[in-house]
Amino acid sequence: MSPDLLSGLAWTDPAWMSRAACTDATQDASTDEAAVAICRQCQVVEPCLSFALSRDETDGVWGGLTPDDRRLLKSLGGLDPHTR
Repeated sequence: MSPDLLSGLAWTDPAWMSRAACTDATQDASTDEAAVAICRQCQVVEPCLSFALSRDETDGVWGGLTPDDRRLLKSLGGLDPHTR
């Protein structure tokens, strides 16, 4: 996720987004593997994942999980985004 993408979103950016490691334009997140590696060093991985789950994000890596990972997590009944 680039800073340009963040600023263009229709919803109000939660405060944690400005601290997300992926907003650093010097980071290479061109593949899911690279994006997940960025998430491993991020201080806001939990609110990011909760945010993605609550909005049923279908694209990109959020909270260190790919879309397939998030679908699996939800199908297994993990992480209720409304409890965080």
